[in-house]
Amino acid sequence: MTKAKQRPTIPVLENPTNTVRVSQQDELDVWVTGEGSPVVLSHGANWPDLLVPLRDELVERGYQAIYYHRRGYSGRPSTPFDYSANAVDIVKILDALGIEKAHVIGHSYATDLVLDLGAEFPERVRSVVAMEGLAGAPEEVLQAAYARGPELVARYQGGDGNGAVTDLLAGLGIVADDLVEQLTAEGVANFFEVDVPTGATLQVDLAKLGQNGSSVAAMLSSEAGPLFVEASAGITAAAPQTRQIVMPDSDHMFPIRKPAETAAVLDEWFRSLDA
Repeated sequence: MTKAKQRPTIPVLENPTNTVRVSQQDELDVWVTGEGSPVVLSHGANWPDLLVPLRDELVERGYQAIYYHRRGYSGRPSTPFDYSANAVDIVKILDALGIEKAHVIGHSYATDLVLDLGAEFPERVRSVVAMEGLAGAPEEVLQAAYARGPELVARYQGGDGNGAVTDLLAGLGIVADDLVEQLTAEGVANFFEVDVPTGATLQVDLAKLGQNGSSVAAMLSSEAGPLFVEASAGITAAAPQTRQIVMPDSDHMFPIRKPAETAAVLDEWFRSLDA
């Protein structure tokens, strides 16, 4: 008998503590909470506030959390850009806050941008935490995953954005109907109009992670789909110092389904770097 998944409610962040301009047209909302070792959380696609419960758990454990909305997710329309600019956006946020170095966490779509940050700006990261993304998967696997992109975009343009998201997730081995019910029109629009074309420019030099020695944790759920498993293996192959972490009894959405358990694992990982 399959155990029922926890059905969390995704919060909605308001009143940012800071705003940071990262391009001529893009200004990002930033929330800084707590005190202690700084941790940046970068959310995936569609749900900009999905990592907020995890943020709150980390603050409870004595960390300073830097949460931000990626381009287009704060009610300010954006346009497609080169994916590598995502890593630079985090550098600009750290600069604006006067923070030299931080742990950085990326979930799903954002996993690849934090890996890119660790590869290109190792001096700005204390560690990189990659939670089930695409970077590291074999090229042929990635191309197969991208192949349905035009079909799903057309479905969104035809007015069935939620259905397109559901099918996209299913193709990656993710079932999250309870979270799809909480999608906003803004989040779906930004995914298909900005994230999808921007993601097509994805290029992460994982070999640099191995060369520069950045501390990396690759986190997988126990129900991770084959693509995420292959990507995690690819990260480890390129950067042998990577620590593989499997979250038991969990799926792709473990950061919001099990925020306390996820924060406990992250706390252990962060502390191990100082041991």
